[in-house]
Amino acid sequence: MSSFVRRLGRLGAAVGFVARALRVRYARWRESRINARVAYHRAEARALRRKVDELSGGKRLCLPVESRRAIAIAARRLTLAELREVATVARPETIRRWFRELVARRYRPRRRGRPRTPEETVALVLQVARESKRYGYTRIRDVVRNLGGKVSETTIARILKEHGVPTAPDREGQETWGEFLRLHADGLFAADFFHVHGLRWFRVVRYAVFFVIEHKTRRVHVAGITAEPLGRRRKSKWVEAMGRRLVAAGGFLERATHLILDRDPLYTRVFRKTLEEAGVEVVRTAPRAPRMNSIAERCVRSIKHECLNYLIPLSEAQLRHVCDVN
Repeated sequence: MSSFVRRLGRLGAAVGFVARALRVRYARWRESRINARVAYHRAEARALRRKVDELSGGKRLCLPVESRRAIAIAARRLTLAELREVATVARPETIRRWFRELVARRYRPRRRGRPRTPEETVALVLQVARESKRYGYTRIRDVVRNLGGKVSETTIARILKEHGVPTAPDREGQETWGEFLRLHADGLFAADFFHVHGLRWFRVVRYAVFFVIEHKTRRVHVAGITAEPLGRRRKSKWVEAMGRRLVAAGGFLERATHLILDRDPLYTRVFRKTLEEAGVEVVRTAPRAPRMNSIAERCVRSIKHECLNYLIPLSEAQLRHVCDVN
């Protein structure tokens, strides 16, 4: 019995020795695999760092805050010597400084004081100030409070100053072109020319169409159509006759207060004086600024794109009929 126990004890010791040897072999194999992966990641990181240095021209690599935080947390258990072996994106001292700043930020006392004005309230204050140029601080405050915001007059003054918005007396004189058009839409009209090529007696004729459009209703009135070529003097006389017809009793500009014109020399001084004597103020656009007469320009594009580009008028009467219908 005793011999059997001794043999069993020797067998257990042998099994234990073999198990420890296998564990050691596995640990060494596992460590070698981990070292191989680490070596690969080191080589890859160095290659990527060299490529980044080439693309950046040797400038310092600027990492976002999230990346710095992740690197600092991952390096907190490594010694300075180990960091010198594996660190590629920054120096070991820099990574240690990132970790110290992260810890200091956690225990930094919070700022005390008045909270900042919400961005929605700031946007609302700026919108009211820009759309209502005659509103002062008190009126803006009342409007913002009616819309659900909470702001004081001092805060409104600070917001306007920070965003470069002048005070009410200065804003009142800064009327934009769009605001002028909206305020005078009831009596605002615009005039312009456009040209159409047609056929008459087997030859090409270039027609000039003079039209007036009402801004509020977009109603278009064809004042006159003439076949070119005409001399500058004859054409100016023709435009002046169209102007007298427009402002006459029952004319299209009978209830107009403003007429937008470009800098075409056909709108002579006599033509403008005829309109002003009838109570129509002539507003001339800046040179080479078609957007200042955008309603008339868009009307020309629409009638050409929708109709006249697919039609060859054979007479002036046909062209007038097509323009009146469209």
